[in-house]
Amino acid sequence: VEVESQWEGGYCAGIAVTNTSGEPRRTETLHFVLPADVAITQSWNGALSRSADRVAVQLPAWVGPIAPGETQKHFGYCAAGDTLPTHPAAP
Repeated sequence: VEVESQWEGGYCAGIAVTNTSGEPRRTETLHFVLPADVAITQSWNGALSRSADRVAVQLPAWVGPIAPGETQKHFGYCAAGDTLPTHPAAP
């Protein structure tokens, strides 16, 4: 998670995915935990769904495979609150 801008009571961040496997891998969904009292006010390059503190992001079809060892950042969001997400994962 990389904070791109921050102000009192909010921030915008991007979430990067690193392929740690030995083969190219296409990531379709990202998951992370964000406290329920932190509201996502805007997002880009993904369709969000949320249940309490669990957030899932469906990435667009144009996101291609990530080569072994490569990191890509396609999704970002802005939030009202100061807490950053935990446990970002791309299953």
